[in-house]
Amino acid sequence: MKNLFVADVSWVLIILLSVPLYLVFINIYIPVFEDRTFISKYFQDRLADFIPYRPFYTLSINALSTILFLQINYFLFSFKRVSFTKLLINKKFLKMFFLTGTLFFTAKRGQLYYPLFISIVAYLIYKRHLVKLVFTSSFLVILVGLSRNFSEIVKGELSLEHTLMTLSTSFFVSVRELTRVLFFFNEGEHAYLFGKTYVAGVFSFIPTKINSLKANYNYMRYTSIISDQNPDEFGGMRSTYIGEAFVNFGFVGIILVPILFAIFVYIIHILIKKYALNNFIYYVMVFWIFKMLVMPFYENGSSMILFFLITVAFMIICGLRIVIRNKRSILKISFLHKQDEKD
Repeated sequence: MKNLFVADVSWVLIILLSVPLYLVFINIYIPVFEDRTFISKYFQDRLADFIPYRPFYTLSINALSTILFLQINYFLFSFKRVSFTKLLINKKFLKMFFLTGTLFFTAKRGQLYYPLFISIVAYLIYKRHLVKLVFTSSFLVILVGLSRNFSEIVKGELSLEHTLMTLSTSFFVSVRELTRVLFFFNEGEHAYLFGKTYVAGVFSFIPTKINSLKANYNYMRYTSIISDQNPDEFGGMRSTYIGEAFVNFGFVGIILVPILFAIFVYIIHILIKKYALNNFIYYVMVFWIFKMLVMPFYENGSSMILFFLITVAFMIICGLRIVIRNKRSILKISFLHKQDEKD
């Protein structure tokens, strides 16, 4: 399974996938940069202009985040010792620099933060560099704060108070939003959905225009609907998987869903222990499952399935190789070949 989590991705694919982001930068964000901070990263103020780009923008940002994750792992896995000098002279580091810079300017902290955090922290734990782990983790938290206030930095108006305020809004939001969802659900006397949001989540890869189940019962869209918001303009309320369990099955769901999800995660962990090539890959896989499956499901419920599928799809794409055998080009799935896993 190593080549599913470690890959040296080609520049052609990276540039191709970054085009939608730069189109949005040029056409949507830069014209209002001086008047907006990165807090308007969802482009609420220019939503009508942004909507045509949104599907490609979302796909692009998640794809580049996945590639950054694979590229960092490749760099760390390829060298027994990583030094600052090697970073400067290694050509592949330029890919990581480009990916990090591009994601930084989107201000989507999750897509930038998760590959950096998972890969670097897993590597430091693997190497047992505890002091470096503390300093690196602190730096990554600071980086998140700076990315949320970049235009203020340019203007020279950055303050510690405002930075801490923007960071505080990033944590425990889902618990607060849970109370709002429960209020709207009970106040509107809505009927239990009996699993409709979970089915909508599984089929969320089908566009909303031709998927009425997703349009009405995707969990984030559903929270917008019951709160009298336009689901095409309002992103919904991150109200934890507990909120989704309740609106589907009531108190029975609050008990049953966590048990089923815990069993599912436990089975995944058994498979990780079985197929991890070494401790570094093991730590990377465990952190990846936590960030890409456990935390998103906790915050967003089944709405996270689409982004999870996008991530896995690009991991698989990056794990494909074209090899020449007997003068014929063959598409090879590298992470399914044991010999490639050892190389």
